[in-house]
Amino acid sequence: MVDVIAGKIVIKADFNNMNPVQDNIHPIFHRLLQRSDKETMLKQRSKVIWLTGLSGSGKSTIAEAVEKILHEKGYLTMLLDGDNIGQGINNNLTFQRCRPY
Repeated sequence: MVDVIAGKIVIKADFNNMNPVQDNIHPIFHRLLQRSDKETMLKQRSKVIWLTGLSGSGKSTIAEAVEKILHEKGYLTMLLDGDNIGQGINNNLTFQRCRPY
């Protein structure tokens, strides 16, 4: 139940009587191509190589070298670099200190 009290939105929930099944959410996973479908088409198994480390530690340099080697061996690759994603699809996000309510 949602109420507006003194100009603030108040959400009240009775966790004992909540229905765990949402009637308005319809998962589409059964309609999506499966991982195995894509692996069969590409004739390769999918893998993720996740590089973590401090800024400037060489993660992108290593990733570029690995991608080049895999490409030369005939593998399809996708390189996602955090800096590039930040400049691209997430370019409208801002990072600000959160203020407590």
